[in-house]
Amino acid sequence: MGGRKSGEGGSRIYLGILVAGLAVLAAVAAYVQLAPAKRVPPEMRRPEAGRPGPAREVQVPQPRFEDGELKFDSKSLMTKPGEDPAVAALNGFLRASRIAPQEARCVAVRREGDVAVLDFSAPFAQTYGSEDEQALLAGIAKTLRQFPGIQRFRLAVDGKPLDSLGNIDLSEPLALSDF
Repeated sequence: MGGRKSGEGGSRIYLGILVAGLAVLAAVAAYVQLAPAKRVPPEMRRPEAGRPGPAREVQVPQPRFEDGELKFDSKSLMTKPGEDPAVAALNGFLRASRIAPQEARCVAVRREGDVAVLDFSAPFAQTYGSEDEQALLAGIAKTLRQFPGIQRFRLAVDGKPLDSLGNIDLSEPLALSDF
């Protein structure tokens, strides 16, 4: 009879462990479902390039040369609801810079890890002077710095990678920190 009681006690221990395990599992499931991160209001969420959302304010660099040196002022632009903020900011920069043809547009920004792939329309792929090339790339880099997680960028035209811009090699992504 003594063996029987210890067997019943062992079953109770296993049953207790099973109940405790289920309670922990239920607590974890409740935490995942009710975690505050799911309730972050849209206006407080971090904006990300390449992801359309509500209308928001972006900064558009305004290039100028002062004493032969490239400088940037900044102007605010309000995006339209559903408009990709990075695309809106880049197109604002293209218009403000007056470097690329008026018909040139950024049509999409795609994220690949920390790299933003910027897809432009065909008129973007023209020949630029050396100063214009530098101003264009520096302005693009300055524009992209406002979007968290982007460290580098590469250019494409009509979906095809752009290997060079004048004398500048674009075969590898360009680091924002280089500009």
